[in-house]
Amino acid sequence: MAIVNALEFARPDDKIRSVVVAGHSEGDGCSTVAANLAVALTRLGRSVALLDLDVRNPSLHNTFGVSNDWGVTNCVLENVGLAQLLIPIEDLEGLFVLPAGPPPQNPSEMLRSPRTAAVLQALAAHYDHVIVDSAAMSDTTDLSIAIAPHVDGVVLVGRLGKVRRRSIASMLRKTKMRSGKVAGAVTIDRPRPEPKPVEDVAPEVGETKALEAAREEHTPTPVGS
Repeated sequence: MAIVNALEFARPDDKIRSVVVAGHSEGDGCSTVAANLAVALTRLGRSVALLDLDVRNPSLHNTFGVSNDWGVTNCVLENVGLAQLLIPIEDLEGLFVLPAGPPPQNPSEMLRSPRTAAVLQALAAHYDHVIVDSAAMSDTTDLSIAIAPHVDGVVLVGRLGKVRRRSIASMLRKTKMRSGKVAGAVTIDRPRPEPKPVEDVAPEVGETKALEAAREEHTPTPVGS
């Protein structure tokens, strides 16, 4: 992924080890970008903690096929230890997922709490990289930006054809004003219509026979026949 190179060389003297991935609205592909970034870093031999802080609409547990019964909310609200909650991913040595867990009554209060900041700091102390999937900016009171002071950078995501350029520019301004930590931006193409199966565009049987008959009718007779 190009974003991996961007993180590696964005600040040569101060490497970006922890990021929050944020988008303008739900469906922008933040969870996909966060998951792919975590996998790419793992394949480089890094240890990675992938944290789902989109506690209203979590999805990383589905992406990796793990349970969401326990997660970061248990750690923040009930003081359950991280070691009991982090899930190692098979076939991806070094990747650990921390699901969102049960939905909290007040997500805003939870994500702004000192305990959430402590969780991020603890993960950063034990892993080469911490990747945070967060709620869309338009769905909350900019909680992704509230998380930004506790990580090294923010990766902004926008889906072309869905988010206007001025909305992406607004995200950049907000992030720079409140944290000054834009680590990169990812734009995702709008979904393209799937091509029709061959059988759907092939001529009908009657059409095929008519074409064959026309072809035979116009086939030149060999010389000497």
